[in-house]
Amino acid sequence: MPRAQEVPTTPTPLPQVAPSGNETCWSMIDRAARGDPQARAAFARAYLDVVRRTLHLRWRGGSLEQSVEDAVQDVFLDCLKQRGALTRVQAGRHGGFGAFLHGVVANVARRYERSRGRHGARQKPLAAEVSDRAPSLGQAFDQAWLQHLLGLAVANLRGTADDEEAHRRLELLSLRFGDGLALREIAARWQCDPTELHVAYARARREFGRALRGVLREHLAEGEVASDAALDERLAEMLGE
Repeated sequence: MPRAQEVPTTPTPLPQVAPSGNETCWSMIDRAARGDPQARAAFARAYLDVVRRTLHLRWRGGSLEQSVEDAVQDVFLDCLKQRGALTRVQAGRHGGFGAFLHGVVANVARRYERSRGRHGARQKPLAAEVSDRAPSLGQAFDQAWLQHLLGLAVANLRGTADDEEAHRRLELLSLRFGDGLALREIAARWQCDPTELHVAYARARREFGRALRGVLREHLAEGEVASDAALDERLAEMLGE
């Protein structure tokens, strides 16, 4: 069967298609469902890493690890084909778009885990396909989805950083969370006053929190209203805090 247009297979560290202007993820998804070529391409780029990371985490160490890229293509085929899953997405669905995408990825993953019939192989026990140390599909998706939201929040902060100090605070967050450096180590590296660095770090955390709440709110079900406190509680749960 002819395959849909191939989606990119090169890694993209951060999503590069954060909605711009008045567009939200829901309006982009709606246009993609209606067949708009630019929106379809934007959809594939925006959620490629979520799908790939989920399947890689789930299948890493098992015999299905080599099938990750094929399964990624199948997820986007299922979403973007005529009368595909994207045409059935409901903006009011509980859990927002993340819950919908998880469902599509789970359906494809189950097809691969039940059988490798696409390659003409006989059905194998699940243990032969998935490492016994692998996370559940839900755990893998939650981790990948969180990384996606964090990446969008960072991208949004980068887009609004309008002076040297704002970029410095972003670098501070990257060193603290990306490289795992303690503030005292960063202060020594930057040769700056540790007290001033703590003040800058507190501000950077507040800015990042606002950006992350904005990203999470955008992906909620349409019409779902959540206070900052409710969003913070949800984020703390996602972060395991």
